[in-house]
Amino acid sequence: MQYLDPKNDLTFKKVFGEHPHLLRSFLNALLPLAQGQEIVSLEYLPAGMRKK
Repeated sequence: MQYLDPKNDLTFKKVFGEHPHLLRSFLNALLPLAQGQEIVSLEYLPAGMRKK
C-alpha cells in the first residue's frame, strides 16, 4: 500500500481542506500557544484571495 506524501501541496489541501478539525488539532500541536489561547475555529479563504 502506498501513502501520499503529506508535504505535497495537493495532499495537504485535500486532507486538511476536507477535515478542518484535523487542521485545528495540527496547528494547536505545532504552535507554541498558551493554554486558553488555542485555535478554536478556522476560516478558509478562496485560493486566489489574500487578506491585506
